[in-house]
Amino acid sequence: MIIRSFIWIVNTNCNRYDLPKELPIYMGELGRDIHLVLSEHLSHADATQKAVIERLHSTIVSDEWPVIRLADGESFTPIAASIADSYSLSVFCTKELEEDTTYTHREDGEQALGLDVRYVGAFKDMEDAKFVLEHILYRQADLVGYEVAEEEDLHATKLQTFDANRNPLATYTYGGHRPGGAKYQEACRFTSGEKALAVCQAPYYAVVPVKIIGPITPDSERESWELNDTKDYYGSFEEYVNDCDDWYWDSVAVHPLVYMKSFTGQMTDTEVVPRVYLFPYKPLGERREDPTSV
Repeated sequence: MIIRSFIWIVNTNCNRYDLPKELPIYMGELGRDIHLVLSEHLSHADATQKAVIERLHSTIVSDEWPVIRLADGESFTPIAASIADSYSLSVFCTKELEEDTTYTHREDGEQALGLDVRYVGAFKDMEDAKFVLEHILYRQADLVGYEVAEEEDLHATKLQTFDANRNPLATYTYGGHRPGGAKYQEACRFTSGEKALAVCQAPYYAVVPVKIIGPITPDSERESWELNDTKDYYGSFEEYVNDCDDWYWDSVAVHPLVYMKSFTGQMTDTEVVPRVYLFPYKPLGERREDPTSV
């Protein structure tokens, strides 16, 4: 029995019928019709194959895993086994807020949502990572954007973000962002007063609507310093600011339109967000249909 080339599962550590737990599914041009093909072949499969086919069917028509759709003849280098000196791809989507994260204030009916970061995998070069970015489908109705990070000795030395339409947004390259450095207050694509969506990781793990204030300065953190736990780990505010690294200094001061509070922190009138983690604004909480989704 030959089924037209429609799916390729990459996992060098599994046997023929195992499915990977984290890696994406690679789908050929049959696309949304794949679940029909799988169902048609259940009658020809043994018990083990049936279990795999049924799991594929339920996975492909759900949001559980990213799907990479390939046309006939398209290919790329398989995802790398090692993440050292590689390029990693992640997808940012919205989801329900974490249980210990709540609103303390909202402006103009704005809403924040939880952050779903789906790591897709590591690639040997930027070309392969961007190829997969162009072909991947994952939770399209809740998509915020994408991130490609260049890893060197297990540390990100370069990071590029893309919007939900896969257009380049911003690039961070390590070095020169401290006060007095060549890239101090590197230009942000969003201007003062403009709305944007901020991807906030620890401690909120949320996507939050914000208004841009402007480039970060040492005093941008003072109010947050007073309210949160950071002050418990430093002798003074000046000591804390002097300890901030290059990544921190490539950040933007913003005014959150929804104030979040978690178990370990709470937002204030002014927050600091990495410049590359600002995405184009859209109202949150309104699901949109995407004709390209599986």
